[in-house]
Amino acid sequence: MPSDVSFKGVFPILVTPFDEEEDVDLDSFVRVVRFMAEIGVDGVTILGVLGESNRMVDSEREELIMAAVAATEVHMSVPLILRMVKEIPRIACIKQEVPPTPARIAALLSGMKDRRVPVLTGLGGLYGMFDLERGSSGYMTGFAFPEVLIAMVKAVGAGRMEDAWELYRRFLPLIVFEQQPGIAIRKEIYRLRGLLRSNRVRHPGAQLAASAGEQLRSVLARVLPGVDITRPLAL
Repeated sequence: MPSDVSFKGVFPILVTPFDEEEDVDLDSFVRVVRFMAEIGVDGVTILGVLGESNRMVDSEREELIMAAVAATEVHMSVPLILRMVKEIPRIACIKQEVPPTPARIAALLSGMKDRRVPVLTGLGGLYGMFDLERGSSGYMTGFAFPEVLIAMVKAVGAGRMEDAWELYRRFLPLIVFEQQPGIAIRKEIYRLRGLLRSNRVRHPGAQLAASAGEQLRSVLARVLPGVDITRPLAL
């Protein structure tokens, strides 16, 4: 692993766009990646569970990235993770999203005596501010407004905790609404942001219900009144 790689900051988990025939939409995918670069994320995570990798064949994964996809939903104890960090030099980062995340992040950081690696938080940013307070280095998650996460990480890094809390309070309704099971709401936000042509979720995943779409637009209007969400948010 290159020595200049630093897993600190915000690493959005990207959706995988499909067209109405459920074929991979590479044009939209490129738009999403370029947008993430434009807003200044520290990296991206693709082909995770929230990227619907379990609904694709190998050739489709290879179209998006030439890399293996790691297994998910493996919950390891804090002592086991600390032992791995100590014994495996190539481990450069830990993603911690097993609740209670603030306590586990604090335990991991306090237990890294010989070598310290960054700990990132996930879960759509749901517990983000609490995790940052306990020492998280940033995010690796799929919230469709990563500009907010970037601004929070920067504010905490600069010691502007109240500014970070204000961002968290402002966007928490949207974070909570997007964190509902499935990927349909997140894909609809990406579509509303002008990044995807379609919010299609590959079968057997559930499509966006009309009522959920209406409620999403209501939440967006409350959180971001009059804001053009197709442009990077000015925060």
